[in-house]
Amino acid sequence: MLKSTFGELRAPVSGNMSRRIKESIDSEVTLSLYDKHNNLIYNDSSKRAGLEVIDKIFEYFKK
Repeated sequence: MLKSTFGELRAPVSGNMSRRIKESIDSEVTLSLYDKHNNLIYNDSSKRAGLEVIDKIFEYFKK
């Protein structure tokens, strides 16, 4: 995944717009999907993809 340029946006956390995320509309992305037996079932790429980069994203999923 490559990103050329990005903008910084405000995003909500617990009702407040205190978090920052980075968003790009000119990223390059490759997607590969495998089944549970590790067989490739889909593969594709794009040179003009939208991308959001959220630092510490997994902290938002904690219980």
